[in-house]
Order: sequence, then structure tokens, then C-alpha cells
Amino acid sequence: MTGPTLMLVLHAHLPYVNPSGAEILEERWLYEAVTETYIPLLWSLQRLLAEGIRPRLTLSLSAPLLAMLGDSALMARCRAHVARMAELGAREATRLAGSDLAAAAEFHRQRLLEVGATLDRSGNDLLTPFGQLAQAGSIALITAAGTHPVLPLLADDRTRRLQIEVALQIFEQRFGFRPAGLWLPECAYAPGLDHLLAAHGIRWSLTDDAAVRAAYPPVKGAVLTTPGGVALFGRDQAVTRQVWDSRGGYPGDPAYREFYRDQGYDLPLDEVAPYLVEGWVRSDTGLKFYRVTAHGPGLMGQKEPYRPAEAAAQVAAHARHFVERLKERTGPIVAPFDAELFGHWWFEGPAWLEAVWRLIASEGEVAVASPDEWLAAGWAPPLAQVPPATWGAKGDFSVWVGPANDQIWPELHKAERAFWAVVEGRAGAPPDSPLSPPVLEAAGSALLLAQASDLPFIMTGQTAVQWAEREFRTHLDRFWAALDQQAPAMPTWKLPIAQAVVATAPKTPPDGALHILMLSWEFPPNNVGGLGRHVHDLGKALVGLGHRVSVLTACMPGERPDEERIAGMRVRRIARPPETDSFLAWVYQLNRSLQQEALAWANQAGPFDLVHAHDWLAGQAGMGLKAAWRVPLVATIHALEQGRNGSINSDLQAAIHEEEIRLAQTTDQVITVSEAMGKAVAWYSGRIPTVIYNGIDLPGTVVAAEASPDPYFFFIGRLVPEKGVQVAIEALSHLPPTVRLLVAGKGPMEAELKEQATRLGLAARVQFLGRVTDVDRDRYLAGAVAGLVPSLYEPFGIVALEVMAAGVPVIVSETGGLREIVTHDQNGLRVYPGDPHSLAIQMKRLLTDGALKRRLVAAANRDLTERFGWSQIAAQTIQVYKRIFTKSL
Repeated sequence: MTGPTLMLVLHAHLPYVNPSGAEILEERWLYEAVTETYIPLLWSLQRLLAEGIRPRLTLSLSAPLLAMLGDSALMARCRAHVARMAELGAREATRLAGSDLAAAAEFHRQRLLEVGATLDRSGNDLLTPFGQLAQAGSIALITAAGTHPVLPLLADDRTRRLQIEVALQIFEQRFGFRPAGLWLPECAYAPGLDHLLAAHGIRWSLTDDAAVRAAYPPVKGAVLTTPGGVALFGRDQAVTRQVWDSRGGYPGDPAYREFYRDQGYDLPLDEVAPYLVEGWVRSDTGLKFYRVTAHGPGLMGQKEPYRPAEAAAQVAAHARHFVERLKERTGPIVAPFDAELFGHWWFEGPAWLEAVWRLIASEGEVAVASPDEWLAAGWAPPLAQVPPATWGAKGDFSVWVGPANDQIWPELHKAERAFWAVVEGRAGAPPDSPLSPPVLEAAGSALLLAQASDLPFIMTGQTAVQWAEREFRTHLDRFWAALDQQAPAMPTWKLPIAQAVVATAPKTPPDGALHILMLSWEFPPNNVGGLGRHVHDLGKALVGLGHRVSVLTACMPGERPDEERIAGMRVRRIARPPETDSFLAWVYQLNRSLQQEALAWANQAGPFDLVHAHDWLAGQAGMGLKAAWRVPLVATIHALEQGRNGSINSDLQAAIHEEEIRLAQTTDQVITVSEAMGKAVAWYSGRIPTVIYNGIDLPGTVVAAEASPDPYFFFIGRLVPEKGVQVAIEALSHLPPTVRLLVAGKGPMEAELKEQATRLGLAARVQFLGRVTDVDRDRYLAGAVAGLVPSLYEPFGIVALEVMAAGVPVIVSETGGLREIVTHDQNGLRVYPGDPHSLAIQMKRLLTDGALKRRLVAAANRDLTERFGWSQIAAQTIQVYKRIFTKSL
């Protein structure tokens, strides 16, 4: 598959219509598709298979279409409709004999007879022959999500899971297996859907090529792998536009049949009345005797007769043109279409497909494959994240949310919330039996049918608006009636709601101790910042409260993967992914590795009850495990990219910011380590976090101080601009020449800071210690006048607690969480961020006022005991866990 590989995907879908009485106009949508698309496509595939040609077409059959094609009563009505149209076709062939329209009329008469014969041979069952083609390796069958909703527009992941599971159950019941691919209705994708798809065993899906082009980090080619491990195939606009464009593409050729001119409108009403709905509603009959001829307003009456032989010649020419274009390409060529384009909208479409497949098979220069086969061949698409997108106009969601239909979405979201509230046992329902199975089926079926994308699409298109509005209102009225425990009429299509709710329900929480999986990209002794230490100390305290804690983290460079017990925790380190040019791609690979390892580890360590991810760097793995295991996800967000940099200034920063917000919106509960961080997360994500401060272990023994003839201040942390070391160095220049500054830590700013000290004449007074151990940190702190935390941005500032625990005063910037830890002149001193003069003033106070030092240290020690002990913090964390289980299960 190194040359061009065509992956053709046809999506067959129609809005669900199932009349029980007299014929309605909308049911003809199905009859037209059966007559003009599904049966002609079946003919082409069966002829090719008889010749030994397997085109490897991927055919998506939506759940609504499966329900209609599998409804024997509805298909019997379809057969009766075909018979009536064949009768009209025979009358027209007789009437037009000898005229310019004779060839077209006879062609249509014969075709309708063949359609009727095919239905008779199949027993009005078209699904079986398509299944036989799949078994023969001619086609690959997949399905689409549920009732064909725009999944990103639904309000709740539980509803998205329900829609996916319902579709898979319907497909499996019909064909005996679950597909590896899933068509996302309207090709509507948003980050996070990949985790839900993967949890249902879906390996691939499709989206618009504009989304793939906008992927971050950028990718080459038409296929990528999402952070959730799902391959996304982007449609090739350059190739597909030629096929679907009715003006500049093949369907608009003058020789092809004109779609919009039909005998249902041309014939006098009294002649065509017996073949119309209710005898008077003008509609298409499928008898279209004219060709495109020319485009333009007012030209419909000037169309020339349709000549099947001339159209067939153009089919051959266009098939040749298409295949020659394919030969100019390399790699995968992804070509997804609505199936109804072929035959219904473009009458010659099935014949064109057949001609293309014959040329490809005879020449052997272009490969054909299904996405399943392409992935099975060992291709590994690059990791990237794509933005929300559809294949609608502009590539966004405006077709489904706009002035013509935006009023339906608040109602749909209200219904969603009500459904899950009752399913969970709230809203006055008994907790042990929130919904009886019949009511559950009625309410769930009505809700999912109301979510179909066809309804807002039709409202926007202004085609059958009254029908769409009536269907929407009928479904919602039935939904509310069911929730009121009335005796509603069941929807005509009863979906397997009860089984799907059970299959997608969260796991039942344990009665006693929890088994918690912590995800962190760093863990002691590999401490890049304070996050790893937080995870260690929180996990240790949770174990102390009787819970099981397992930690999954990554090795640092040069280390080997291993597993060990630390402070009662099981800690497993996995191999770090190889470094790449893209930091974000590296993070996605890290998360995939964490997730895969966690899935395997669960088989050994026993099932996990809850996942706790720390920061966005482990967020994707957390989201994936939440979906896979159906367990709650808690996320502690320790810092935000916006705060670290002051603003978002690059594509990478924007991508990280989006990942942080997505994690906050996906998790069952967000924890932040300060009120300041909580306000920032709430502002950006709309989620209200629980604030649980960082903690500290008070030292059991007094550490011997570093011997020093001169007073010194001590800083420890990463050498990056937001930590404010540059402010401390400048403040030192305002202090007596005997005062020194000790700087512990490493970072990209080290050379710049050394140059600053030299420039200010402070090179001998500023000592850079590099990384130090915890023991050395405490030794340096014990001998210091004070510990400095001059940060410009600090979500919490655990180093301030470490200084306080060492029994020395702390000076902090009045920013972020530091303002919540330190109260000025009570348990520490505060200075203005980025102001060396303000810092120098407070440093001078501590150099000269011994009583102030003793008072600050005593108050700090009381605060550490009462507010920042890890046992209190672990107890608060367990309360968060318990609230999640109480709320969501």
C-alpha cells in the first residue's frame, strides 16, 4: 500500500419514519433510496463479486436505516409503492412511444420491474444480501452513532455513550458482530469523543479534512491518531469534490439525468393523482425523463430528453478521469460520501462506482482498502489533537445550531438532565428502582429520537420544516409523558435503552476501602516541581486512612521501568516515550503508554474504583480510563498555562490551555490547590472546583544548620521567570555586602541569572547550588535568615510550607495561592510581585528584628499543624471521592 490507496466509505442513512396508517410523504424518502440507491448499489456489487472483484467498499448503515430496512411491514409498503410506480412507468412508456422521451420512459419502466423483482427475490429483505457481501469480503460493514445525533452538541457524556451503545447493539443483533469503525453523524467530532469511542472498542472514524489540516501538532497526510488512540481519517476534498459537486463535478454533466424534473410534477394532476400521496400532494415518482442539459434559473422547462446510452458513455469517461487522478496521488485517499448521492441525487452514480472499481481491478495501479485493512497493515498514524469540526457548511456546527433551529437545544439539554436525574434515582424516584423498564424504554427512545441530526438539518434547509418540527415536538412530548409515569404511546421504534443503560452505567462503588489509581508524570525521587511530592504525600496519607493507592508514572531519562512499594503505595514506572520535535505529541504518547499500562495493570492489581489524574500532562490517560472502566475521574489541576506565561502567546500554549480546560470539563470533580487557582479554573472551564490545599509533613527531628559566617537567604525551585529569582538577586543589591543569597535548583534561566549577578557585582554573594536533596534543602533552610518565594505566578507554593516547616521565616510574593498561605506580619511576610525594593525592605526587617523572626515562626508552626497536615488533606480528598459516588451512582 505504498502507492495510492483508495478508501471509499458510503454512509447510508435516512431519518426514521414509520407510518402506521395511510401513506405519508416522508416515507417516500425510504422508497426512493431503496429504488435508486440501495438496490442499484447491490446490483453493482453483486456483478463485481461474480467477476471476482472485491472493491473493499466500507458501507455504514445507520441504526434508523437498519430499523426501517428490517421492518417487514414497512418494506412490504415499499414493494407496493414500487409496483405502483412500475404501473405508472408502463403507462408513460406506452403514452410516449415514438416520441423523443420514448427511450427514457422505456428505460425507467424496465428498471422499476428489475427493482420489484429484486425485492421479490430477497423477500423484501435487503440487509441479508449486504451481509452476504460482507461475508464474501466485498464490503466492510459499520454503523453510525445511535439515532444519528450530532454527538458534540449533546449535553452529557452518558448520553453520548448511550447513543453509541444503542447503535452497536442494534448492529450486532442484525449482523452478529460489532464493527471496529463508527461513522460519526455529520462527521461531527470534538476532542474527548475519541475516549468514548475507544471504550466501546471503536478503532477508527472519519472527520472533515479541514479538521485534520488544523490538527496540533501539524500532521502530514490524511490520517492521524487521537490522544484516545482512535484513528481519524479526514476526507480528501480535492478528490471527493469532483464526485459530489452538482455544478463543477461529474453529477452536473449535461448528459446525466436531471434530478429536479419529475413526471410527478409534469403530468396533469388527474393523470398522476392515483400515484400521489392522498391523491393530490405533488411529489417525485422517480420517473425523470430529462437530462441536465444546462444550469441556470428558469431553464427547467428547457431540459432535453434523457438518453441512457449517452449517459453511459459519460460514466465511462468520468470513471477514467477519476482513476487517472488517483494515479497521480500517493498514500491513503479517503473518500467518504452519503450513499444516497449515488443513484438518488446522481442517478448514474452506482454505474460510475462500478466502472471505477473495474478500472482499478484491471489496471492494478491503485489499491483499494477499508480503513480496517489499512490499519491492520501496520500503519501508525501520527498522534495529534483535532479541533471540533463537521463536514457541514464552513466545517463548523452552524447548520445544526442556527437561527432556524437553536430553540430546540435548551429543550433537548433540559430533557437530557431530567432523564439522567431520574435514572440515577433523584427527582423523587425510588433509588432502588428509578424507572420501570417500560417507562425507561419509552422515555429513552423518545429522547434519543428527538436528538436526531436530521431534524435541525431540515429546519435549516427549509425543506420539510413542518414535519421536522412536528417530529421533534412529538418525541419530546412522549418523553415528558413517560417521565411523568403516564401511559404514553410507545415510540414506533423502541430502542434497546434498558440494556444500553446497564452496559454504559458507572461501576458500583465499594462499601469500604477504595482502590485509587493516581496518574502523574513525575514522582519522587524524580521531582521536576512540587507536583510529584504532592502525589507522594497525598498517596501516603490516603494509605494511612486505610485505602489502597497505586501510582503510575514515567521513568526519568536513564532509568528502567520497574515496580516497587513506597510508603504503602504500589508505584509502577513506565518507559518514557522517545523525545520528539513536538512536546505535545510526546505528551500524547506518554498518555497512551500510561493508559495501556493501566489497562494491563488492572488485570494484576485488581480493578480500580477511581482514577485521580494530576495536571493536564496525565489528563488524556485519565479521560481514557474513565471511559474504559466507567469509573469516576478526579483531576487536581496544580497550575494553568495562562498563569505560567501571563498570557497565551503561541500555538503550543493555546493547545496546552485547551487540554487543561478539557480535563476540567471532563472530570467528575476538579480539585485545585488554592482559591486563586479555583477561580481561574472556574473562569476558563465553567466548572466549580473543590479547593484542597497542599500539605506538609512536619520534621520529626531538628536538622543541623549549614555553617556560615555571614547571613544568607535561601531560594529553592525551578530557575524559570515565573519563580522570580531575578527579583531576589536585584533585591540583594540593596542589602549590606555581607548578606548572601543561596539558589538551589536548575532550569533554563540559570545562565541568565548568573549573568545578572555578575552584572550587578554580586557574583561572589550569589551561590548557585544546583539540585539539592531534601536533607540538604532542610540543612540550608535551617541556617537561613529566611526562605524566599518571590514568585510572579504561584498556584499554591508548597515551597512556602517547606520553609515554614524548617522553622525559619518565609517571605512570599502577594500572588496566587501564596496569599492564602501567608498572612502578612502574622505567619510570614508578603511583598509586591516583581518588586525588588519591596522584597529588600522585608529582608532587612528580618536581618535586624529577632523578635519578629520568633513570632512569625511560632505562628507558622501552628498553621502547619491545623491547616496543612496531610492527614487532614487526605480526609478532605476522601470526602470529594465519596461525594462523587453519591452524586453519580
